[in-house]
Amino acid sequence: MDKFIEFRIDSLLKQISVIENDLNNLTFDEFAKSDLLVRATCFSISQIGEQMNKLETELKAKYPDLPWGAARKMRNLIVHVYHRVDAKEVYETATKDLPILKEQFLSIKKNIVA
Repeated sequence: MDKFIEFRIDSLLKQISVIENDLNNLTFDEFAKSDLLVRATCFSISQIGEQMNKLETELKAKYPDLPWGAARKMRNLIVHVYHRVDAKEVYETATKDLPILKEQFLSIKKNIVA
């Protein structure tokens, strides 16, 4: 596997794991009460979007079903328009979208190594 691609995939998988560990079955209300946790989750999601943005040129043609555009939009919202970030949207992304994304990138990594 190209070291650049492997590094990017590992980096975004690490950020997903960080979010999984931080949230650890928290309800939305518990999550929303912690500004620190919301900000930390936003940071990790922005890092995932950054890595996906860098991978898009390498992998989009082979994996067009990945949410390339949505990841970029979420990253840009968090980084550039932070005051409009909705904790509910962040929580939904973290608890519903990222587990799917994790499985997709684990599969990509497995396919690329094989």
